[in-house]
Amino acid sequence: MNSETGEFFAYPNTKGAIYNPEYQERREYFTITFKESFSSIPWVSVSFSKLDIDRSENVRTNIVTTNVYQAGFRVYVNQWSGAIVHEAKVSWIACNI
Repeated sequence: MNSETGEFFAYPNTKGAIYNPEYQERREYFTITFKESFSSIPWVSVSFSKLDIDRSENVRTNIVTTNVYQAGFRVYVNQWSGAIVHEAKVSWIACNI
């Protein structure tokens, strides 16, 4: 396989997210499995393609990709310091290097 793309919705302000009260941080994890495994570990890029954020707080959110392997990767959407993300649409691409 040469490349694959996808997208998913995240709701880090819901009960499914992990909450850390020390940093007022909410984190929602996702595991992405490729339709077909790559022959080597691919390059993966993720980005927000939509953000629905409460305007009463500053925008403090990011996406972190971890554990990239031939069959997939893990990613989390994070918000902190009181930011309220109602919905985030995340787009991703994986390709051979």
